Amino acid sequence: MAKLIYLMGASGSGKDTLLNYLKAHNIKDLEHKQLKTRKNPPTTINPPHSIFTDNKQKIIVAHRYITHNQESCDESHIFLYENDFQFRLENSFFVMAWKSNNLKYAVGREVYHWVNGGHNVIVNGSRAYLPVAKKIFGDSLIPICLNVPEAILVERLLSNGHASQRVIEQRLSQARTYANGLPNYTHFIDNDCDIKTLAIRLYQILNTVDDESANFRLYEELSD
Repeated sequence: MAKLIYLMGASGSGKDTLLNYLKAHNIKDLEHKQLKTRKNPPTTINPPHSIFTDNKQKIIVAHRYITHNQESCDESHIFLYENDFQFRLENSFFVMAWKSNNLKYAVGREVYHWVNGGHNVIVNGSRAYLPVAKKIFGDSLIPICLNVPEAILVERLLSNGHASQRVIEQRLSQARTYANGLPNYTHFIDNDCDIKTLAIRLYQILNTVDDESANFRLYEELSD
């Protein structure tokens, strides 16, 4: 059964970086790379092409509709004026829609059809909207929250050269409390690694909850 991965995380958690990476890579790419790094790969693993059909090799990254023109944003998004957003909302163009920080966000109804068609999809979700998303997608929904150790988060904020001490403190405070209240069916991933390893960790969660891919394994290099 295909899944909707509902990705959450505090500001600076690396959601956009992960989403952009997933656009360019699939399971087969990651498996080949990981097997090449292992000195003694298991002899029982099947060739990647025999494990999944094409629609299981790729996680589709869904864009969000936002009532704010974020030209500098890395996220997959489509800017909508308020009246256009409202028109689409009233005419059921969206499968999910919510408000946050005086902005409106939505995910198109096409996502529902993609999942029903057997494709795994990932969306940049809202923590507050999660209960509603769960009602819409039921067991097809996999909530995943990215965690970042404080030291790494501070390093990332300092590296961009634009974060003041006040901003850093606000981001740290938000990160400390972000996971509070998330339901017990939420999966957590520590983003304390390189982007390839982070993507593999996400695929591993998908593997554990998807019966169709129960025989698929991703192997991480154990060396430093």
